[in-house]
Amino acid sequence: MSSSNSWHALESDPDLWRVYMDKLGIDINSFDFIEIYTLDEDYPPDEAIYSFIFLYPDSGSSSPKLQVSQSLPADDKLWTIKQIEELDSCCCLIALLHSIGNNLDKIQFKSNSPLAEFFEKTKTMTADERATTLLNDKTIHQAHEEIAEQGQTEMVDSGRVGYHYIAYIVSKNKYIYIYLNMPKDRQSTVRQRQQRPKNKQQISTTEQAKIEKNENYFQSSSITYLLVLLIIAFIISYLHFYYIYKLFENDKHFSHLSTLERELSFRTEMGLYYSYFKQIAIDSSSFTQGFLSIVFDNRTEAPTTINVLERFNLYPEVLLGFIYRIMKSQNMLSEVCYQVTRGETMSPVSSCEGHKEPTYFYVTSVFILYGSLLGGLFLFGTYLSKSILGGILTTLAYIYNHGEATRVMWTPPLRESFSFPFHILQLFIVTYVLQQQQTLMNTDVLKSLIKYIKKTDAPISIELQQNIISRKRKIQLVLLLSGSTVLYMLPWQFAQFTLATQLLSLGLLYILDLLPFPQFFFIVCTQILSLIISTILMFGNRMLLTSLFSTVLFSFYFVCILDYIYLNSSSLFQSYRIVIILRRIIFFLISFIFIKFIIINYLFKSPDDDAHIWDILKSKLSSKFRTFDTQLYTCAKEFDFTDLETITKLCQTGLIPFSFIILCRLAYSFLLDIFQNHKNEYKQIWNYYHLIQTGAYILMGIFIMRLKLFPVPQLCLLISLYMNEQLWPKKIKKITKWKTVLFIFIVIAMTIQGKTNIKEQLAIKGEYSNYPMEKMIEWINSNTQNDSIFAGTMPTMANLKLSTGRSIIVHPHYEHGKIRRRVKLVYTMYSRKPLRHIHSILKQFQVNYYVYESHWCTITNRPKGCSFPEMYDIDEEDERILRRTTLACHTLQSHPDPYFKKLFTYDHLSIYAVL
Repeated sequence: MSSSNSWHALESDPDLWRVYMDKLGIDINSFDFIEIYTLDEDYPPDEAIYSFIFLYPDSGSSSPKLQVSQSLPADDKLWTIKQIEELDSCCCLIALLHSIGNNLDKIQFKSNSPLAEFFEKTKTMTADERATTLLNDKTIHQAHEEIAEQGQTEMVDSGRVGYHYIAYIVSKNKYIYIYLNMPKDRQSTVRQRQQRPKNKQQISTTEQAKIEKNENYFQSSSITYLLVLLIIAFIISYLHFYYIYKLFENDKHFSHLSTLERELSFRTEMGLYYSYFKQIAIDSSSFTQGFLSIVFDNRTEAPTTINVLERFNLYPEVLLGFIYRIMKSQNMLSEVCYQVTRGETMSPVSSCEGHKEPTYFYVTSVFILYGSLLGGLFLFGTYLSKSILGGILTTLAYIYNHGEATRVMWTPPLRESFSFPFHILQLFIVTYVLQQQQTLMNTDVLKSLIKYIKKTDAPISIELQQNIISRKRKIQLVLLLSGSTVLYMLPWQFAQFTLATQLLSLGLLYILDLLPFPQFFFIVCTQILSLIISTILMFGNRMLLTSLFSTVLFSFYFVCILDYIYLNSSSLFQSYRIVIILRRIIFFLISFIFIKFIIINYLFKSPDDDAHIWDILKSKLSSKFRTFDTQLYTCAKEFDFTDLETITKLCQTGLIPFSFIILCRLAYSFLLDIFQNHKNEYKQIWNYYHLIQTGAYILMGIFIMRLKLFPVPQLCLLISLYMNEQLWPKKIKKITKWKTVLFIFIVIAMTIQGKTNIKEQLAIKGEYSNYPMEKMIEWINSNTQNDSIFAGTMPTMANLKLSTGRSIIVHPHYEHGKIRRRVKLVYTMYSRKPLRHIHSILKQFQVNYYVYESHWCTITNRPKGCSFPEMYDIDEEDERILRRTTLACHTLQSHPDPYFKKLFTYDHLSIYAVL
């Protein structure tokens, strides 16, 4: 503040004005504020309007030049107040006072109303005397400053506003009185304009030039600030890209590996995804041929032909394959090759560096995209906290907890590496949409003005540029939200589950009557558009159509439709909040059950593509529930519960303690709003959304360690709110430089352990080597036909397909019901069933070769219940099979005849011909 008696400007927000007048003692039920976007005659009104307040660019020293039929002297019928120099930032308050002061007969005041006392005291005063009285009214000034602090933008005072409020008072004599409220040589005047049909507001050419100059000044100021933020975000993104690339190189010594070794370093599903990039960019004669080869693919689940683009979320590989072919054809890529000696026991290999090397191009593209995530978090934190210091806190928190926030530096081809940056973008846009209360609310009251004009027989038409901007803005919001959601969903099949939690979080706010109907319905409709676009691009992906996200989305859509019917009815129960909450809960549950268990089951014949997700949750909640599929997941460390070591690390950097305080602060406000439900209070709904969403992410991360990449960045984001002045009481804000002191304290506290974490990550050194796999790949390329079909474990099959191009019958992408059943059949080799049974299964799939890995055949080298023989015992119902002590894999090693013949063996790997 410039001084203790400073009056800061107010935002153009009816919700804030409503709270303001409520504080000053006006009964809002008798006098309310609404927002209009058009004066078109297509909108018949439902209620009378007594005043209009328009916000114009401040044009400087001259007031707008209107066509005036005559001037009227001030008299008792016109209540006016002068905007003196000390109140030059109070044009909003002055406009409000003009609107209220000339409609006192229509307004009800509460007892002990400060505003009623002000009007009574100034009833016989002149406009100048009223201004002086207002300036010295401490009660109104205190309420004014409290409301100014609640705005979404930075508080500004004298000389830095750039816009001006003008009040239009509708009088009983069918004239519109215009109160310009300008100080100094822009002093408040009262002018009268006769209303004429289709009379448009006129502004002179000189005046228009001044307005444009003023607008350009503030636009350039905002653009400069935005440009600075973008430059900082770009620098952060580049440093993050460099950091994760260095970690990746340190871990694998990637630059010194041969092409085959680099491909083999992409283990399990990583190798599967990269194989499609290679198929499009390298193996096909043209991009079109490569694209068609993945749409009609018979090498991934041989001998069946499937559309892998529909099944595996491969649009990143399609796009990168296209870009690689274009850049290569234009000679924009280069490479340097040399020979690398690997020791006496291993042959030297040729190694190439440069982006003409496909693996280099691929991982560099991944790291560039993921590098931008940290820059996006910086911008998000800055936006959420309204302070660049908040963005810096988010950035530092993320980099200090980098090892718990991502695994992109170890596993670049995974789907999350392409999707998660767009997840942050989508969260950013949802937050932005939740803050657009003015844009998305109260659209029905646009009808009120025309009805009044028709009643009074005084037609008027004013063309407002704001109406065009509003429509464009809505279109922009739709494009931003739907576009970011589609970009998030397309690369990763798990995205739909997190989007379901997002909808449930927003839906909870809506059910509790905290999130307004227009905003929630806008988000729901936009997400439906996103789902339609994604479904089309994914060739009607069944898992997406039957997902929890789709079910929740359409359930809330029907809730909104039914709510809209009730909102437009004359039901006496609309005003009872408990009835509204119960009605929405019942509507949602009925819609959910109907869609999930009737419509989806009828259309898709009991889909089970996502059944394993629910089975995993069941197995987490009950140790008695176990299946072959759940054991495949839960026996892997990344699918275990989050361990104490992870929680300890997050506490040592201060992430959990600091974010816990923020969560408690948000929860306190959230609970107050739930139980008090002050409809006229200004609510920061976006913060409540982040509170609930964070809770959902924390639960996900606790249940499945792999999913900690959701709660950790979210907690980093919440730390930025320490720099948001609106969250903290006035006593704290009165402390000199409190924000700077708090910022330094948090940075120091996080850096103590965070610096150590960075050093530990950079100290990780390794070099990838898998010589047995190399020897097997070389043997396959030299001794088998190109159309041969192989069977084996999922991780090995993915690498085999990548490096040999041979057909396989199983793969690591386990999110489809058919492949889960097929995997269980192929893995029967590690069960107690007879060898002839396994042979018949493999012949059913036309398998030519079986890759056997001896270490999977033992029970003792894995945790209890996690070996393949024990997994099969869980589902085995035949007691005779369970009594067998000999495993099929043991029989394969000792007596493969007459079903198999050993052709190759090296270390733990063997290849058998299926006879």
